[in-house]
Amino acid sequence: MVVKKIAEEAAKCFPISTTNYWSNKLELKSELQKFAGKWGFVVATQSSSFCCSRATDPTLNQPSKKRKIFSEDSVKKRQSKQWRCGCPFIIKFTTACGKIKNAPEKAVGISDANYMHSNGCKPSQSQLVISRKRSGTYTSAITENMMMQIIQLLQGTNHVPSTILRCMLRTVYPASVPITAQDIVNIRMKAKQMLKKNPSGLTKDDNISVSATTVDFNSESLDNDATNIIDGATLNAREILMDALSSADQRWKVESYLEMLTSKDDGFTYRICRTCKGDPVGVI
Repeated sequence: MVVKKIAEEAAKCFPISTTNYWSNKLELKSELQKFAGKWGFVVATQSSSFCCSRATDPTLNQPSKKRKIFSEDSVKKRQSKQWRCGCPFIIKFTTACGKIKNAPEKAVGISDANYMHSNGCKPSQSQLVISRKRSGTYTSAITENMMMQIIQLLQGTNHVPSTILRCMLRTVYPASVPITAQDIVNIRMKAKQMLKKNPSGLTKDDNISVSATTVDFNSESLDNDATNIIDGATLNAREILMDALSSADQRWKVESYLEMLTSKDDGFTYRICRTCKGDPVGVI
């Protein structure tokens, strides 16, 4: 299992130890991010720990602010499944200075950890891409120079063709990350909002703020690997379908087929919609 392999490698690279330390919190975070990218997940900071980005939301149990309540008749809210699934992967750190011999002032060491991913979290190339897209990691790689070019095109024509935007985004997006229609819409809206703030127009001498984030996509990160864009489930779909249809399993054949796809590719997930009686009516 990939999850067990990740846990073993994480325990080797980030052991709970009274002798190992990192010069500061940022160094530990950088190494963790490189490790996570290599294995197909994203880490997030929570107080004095680093956890999987699919861990339970730390603000979930905090008292929520009062919000305006709309009646069901006046508005229909789109329901979406939470990306967080309560993954228990976590690495806790503490100050190493004074606790570990020769540790510098800002050094940190690992005090506790849970290296396993579970509760539906399955690190893979597809999960890594989804997590980074949701957090805006890829769009933060767009440079000020690129935004200036888009804005100048908008000033002249009021519309930038999708083909031009795709070519520009391709230069900053990792090899295996698809550029979707939503990405194109987002970059157009971002450019138009910036132009709206300065209707008289922008020039090369104007300072525009895009993002303060410095993005460094590790070459070993799974989203940089374009050699395996077609995943195992897709590659073996026809063969697995024939096995499912010919099996003696008395359950719904589609359910057997989906389970076989999951066993072939850890990154493949699905949900079955059922009636109140338990009868399957659809698959996502």
